[in-house]
Amino acid sequence: MTSLYLQRAFILVGTISSACLGNAQPQVWGYAGPIANTNDPFQFGAVWRCDLGADEVEKIIPGDTVQIGRFNGPASSGLVLASNGKLYGSASGPSPGQNGVIFCYDPVTDSLRITAALATPQYPASVSQQWQLTEGQPGVLFGFTAPDPNSTIFRYHTSNDSLALCVNLPNYIDGGGGTMFRFLGGPFFKATSDKLFVIYESQRVAWLNPLNNAFGLSAYLEASDFLQGRFPNADFIESDTKLYSTSARGGPGGVDSNNLDTTRGVIYSYDLQTDAYTKLLDFNHQIKQPSAGMTDGGAGLFYGVARGADPWTSNGVIYAYDPSNNTLQLVQDLSDPAYDMDRGIPWFNLLRTSNGKLYGTYQRGIFEYDPVLDTLTLCAPLQSADNNGQVNGLGVTGKMIEICRKPNYKPRSTTNFNVCAGSHFFYDQLNVNATSVVWRRNGSVVPEQTSQLLEFTSITETDEGAWTCTMTNECGTTEPPGITITVNAGSSTTSTISGDTLLCGTGDLAVLSGNNGGTWNTGATTATLGVPQPGNFFVWNTQTCGLSMSNSIHVTHLDSAVAPPQLFYFGSASEFVGAQICPESPSFIIGDNSGGPWHNQPTGLWQDGSSGPSFTVQDTGHYYITNTNTCNSDTSNIEHVLYPDPPTPVAFFRDAFGQPADNLICLGDSVLVYSAAGLGYSVLQDGIYVGYMNEFQPFVANMAGTYDMIAYACPTITSDTVPFTVIVNNLPPAPSQILPDGSLLTGC
Repeated sequence: MTSLYLQRAFILVGTISSACLGNAQPQVWGYAGPIANTNDPFQFGAVWRCDLGADEVEKIIPGDTVQIGRFNGPASSGLVLASNGKLYGSASGPSPGQNGVIFCYDPVTDSLRITAALATPQYPASVSQQWQLTEGQPGVLFGFTAPDPNSTIFRYHTSNDSLALCVNLPNYIDGGGGTMFRFLGGPFFKATSDKLFVIYESQRVAWLNPLNNAFGLSAYLEASDFLQGRFPNADFIESDTKLYSTSARGGPGGVDSNNLDTTRGVIYSYDLQTDAYTKLLDFNHQIKQPSAGMTDGGAGLFYGVARGADPWTSNGVIYAYDPSNNTLQLVQDLSDPAYDMDRGIPWFNLLRTSNGKLYGTYQRGIFEYDPVLDTLTLCAPLQSADNNGQVNGLGVTGKMIEICRKPNYKPRSTTNFNVCAGSHFFYDQLNVNATSVVWRRNGSVVPEQTSQLLEFTSITETDEGAWTCTMTNECGTTEPPGITITVNAGSSTTSTISGDTLLCGTGDLAVLSGNNGGTWNTGATTATLGVPQPGNFFVWNTQTCGLSMSNSIHVTHLDSAVAPPQLFYFGSASEFVGAQICPESPSFIIGDNSGGPWHNQPTGLWQDGSSGPSFTVQDTGHYYITNTNTCNSDTSNIEHVLYPDPPTPVAFFRDAFGQPADNLICLGDSVLVYSAAGLGYSVLQDGIYVGYMNEFQPFVANMAGTYDMIAYACPTITSDTVPFTVIVNNLPPAPSQILPDGSLLTGC
């Protein structure tokens, strides 16, 4: 099979402010495991989310040692969006025990709860859930546990958070008398028949009927010589009564002299009607050893990720498979340095999203591939390095899912408010993603209230009643619980608060003041309030007529400016040694001020106050980037661009055999003049240019005379002239000499 390497394009996403907190709410969500950095706040991994096409991730559920445990990346691998609109996943569970938990996350209220433990007296199943859960029936999730004391398939009911055993996979004794555990090689796949399919022990397909827990196994998928495929992946695609996927190994090849498996894997199909396994195509040296199955990318093509030509230096490829004619195409090489993807090969299959694009993860971040335009975009980083080179962020990332996130709100414990007439009053739903908001009072629309913040600068009796809110975006509509406002006449005391509204980095404290005998919304009753976290803050004053509310202050968090990366050069700068420029030479481009979280930096100002993504150098001087925000100012490294100094010319002489010689030549002969440092020199005879020489291309002086050597740094910047003289020797021929190599040398 001949691979077709398609033309590629590269796009680097620009800065999108608060990208994951905007109004575009189709999002990708995923797991990421921990990294080996005990100082990182996400050292136990996290669940993250990001808007489609954005360049920043929001880490929303950090792992811990108290409640949820570690997110083990590939071990638990991902989330499932259930039919009740909530997300379910699993983690290792808190220490001690590490018995695994199932959790539920509501993307509308941004609330998390632990719903089940996987090791209980009622269900002594296992240490942890493996792979992600699958909704096999409405409200019923199916999963698989690791072997302890044996492997099981279980069902979890979202309506009452209950667990039930489906299938107990018994252990067996191998030929050596050891106990072997059964395992499943991936998450369940729900077919159109409603049966759940999965890879069983890397040898065959297993199926589960969710209605009656019936469990069955297919014939073995691999031949004894591995030519038909070895270690089949799941991540099935269903088409024409067949399941399509890949195997990580098998096919042509074998074991080399170092006992390493050199097979490249295959693409296979499994016929749901005939229980027949068929190898369709062998991977080749450019596309090999895929760790995941394929994804239907539209237009009749299946897309996948695999290793590239060199499995030890390549960072993977994206390929396209056409099942109609059984052909394979290499469409993107992820090891290209231009893509900045030098931190790991993708381990999980691609995700096709509602915008028609394919998203993938690798150790460093998230990428987007457009199969129509054949363009690769670096979307968002999951790791960064601080100024000391310490890697922060998240580790290996698992499978992703797409959700369309409806308008969110923060639930409140109080929904009935008795307030004093004339008081300032507001009620904030704390929404970040609604595109339109409608408030109703006693069922009637109030047209002047159009934001998630219901606010009255001086509330009156005409404002009391039952208030409800409807928030809408492209994903749907959310109706938070309503509130009831009662307005009472009477005199009241209010508080007017003020203070710092900015937290600069971790450990900073914003101080608010102005509490006139009331209670802060944090519960404090002090006159001043030290705020360590961002948020909205206000004061309630309790009056005879009810409550009066102060003005609200929003405290924001702003990290210290991050110094830009090391400046580097573009274009003709590579022609110079270091940062050097000739007065009459073309200008060159220096630095990278393109900004964006992918670079772990904001954009800044160049030394002359300009703000472009790069700077055109046309003269000597100092060049640098300065980032400034309200908290701090950081400057990048400073590059000194200068006119170069020419090298000092040094000459020495060789004869025709490369042996050291003096500056004497015989009549009709010549002497070879070499430079000392491999640099170029012009040679002039009596002031006229006669040649050019360097260490490897010597100048041949074939006539007597006075010569000058001149080294050039630039056409107008030259070294001092170093003269040498070639003299004709008119002495009679010297006796012949026999050289060590047997050649005959005669002199004059």
